[in-house]
Amino acid sequence: MALIFFILGLNPKTSILETDSILRNKFKDSSIKKLDRILRICFVLCALYACYSETIPIYLDTIDYVVSDKIEKGNYTIAKLSSLSGKDIWLIKFVKLQEQPERKLEYYFAPKYVRESNKYDFTIFTRSNIILLAKKL
Repeated sequence: MALIFFILGLNPKTSILETDSILRNKFKDSSIKKLDRILRICFVLCALYACYSETIPIYLDTIDYVVSDKIEKGNYTIAKLSSLSGKDIWLIKFVKLQEQPERKLEYYFAPKYVRESNKYDFTIFTRSNIILLAKKL
């Protein structure tokens, strides 16, 4: 997603506003160019934020794991299990632990056997709060 925002924001050939949009019809050509430039800057800033908040912690966790085998392991009980749309989507699950209710974890490609109120042996990346492995106890 960040890559798409970078491409939209940095490529001068792509126009953010469509040619027959309401904004383009109401304003002069010079103000449209300024508005287009402001939207491009917003896209680049969103891409930078996405890299900072999502990508960098994952890279740092991976480097820590490869270099020093630094990873969190522990037995936890799942208090709440939810997905993006509220339905049972297999791509990403959000996990709240009973032992640490303020902590929110992400579990990508979670297996079907992961359920609420069950106890698991988790392997977790600490900075990015991503569950790598969950073994049922």
